Amino acid sequence: MSFQACKLGLVQHLEHLMFYGADLDVTNASGNTALHICAVNNNEQCARILLFRGANKHIANYNNQSAHQVAIIAGNVSLAELIKNFDESDVGKSNPS
Repeated sequence: MSFQACKLGLVQHLEHLMFYGADLDVTNASGNTALHICAVNNNEQCARILLFRGANKHIANYNNQSAHQVAIIAGNVSLAELIKNFDESDVGKSNPS
């Protein structure tokens, strides 16, 4: 479900899914996490939420690509930089949106 919310940029849906316990690091059939889906769809707002809520930016999909690498391949350079530069010590701090 979080995959669809991230693909379509449904920020409120993503927030609700997380509130009810959605696993932020679950993978789909390609090994992609919701953060990978944000990366390929250039969905910065959802990516910020995932990162600030503790999504693991280091998980590699079945092509051995992190969300950062997926964003670069998709040409979403700004989002790639956001993912690359996100500091895990910021997890749980104030709402990023």
